[in-house]
Amino acid sequence: MPFIDNICSDCMLHSGLAVLHIAYSDGSDGVLFVSCNVPGEGTPESVFEGITVSKDFADYWNRHNPVPGVDGNRTSIHILQ
Repeated sequence: MPFIDNICSDCMLHSGLAVLHIAYSDGSDGVLFVSCNVPGEGTPESVFEGITVSKDFADYWNRHNPVPGVDGNRTSIHILQ
C-alpha cells in the first residue's frame, strides 16, 4: 500500500536530502538539512528522518527519530510530475 499524505495529488512522495543555505535574523548564516526516509521505499538506513541545522560554527546535529503513532519529527519531499 502506498504512503498517502494528502499534500499534493500531482506529486510523488520521495526519500531524499535537501541542503539549504539560510540567513538568521541576527545576521548569522547557517545550513538547514531536511532528510526524508519514506518507510517501505527501500531507502538505506543511512538516510535519516528529520532536520538538522547549523548556525555560524555551531552544528545542531542531535536529532530525534520519529516515534510510531506520534505525529511529529517527520519530513516529506515531493516531486511534481
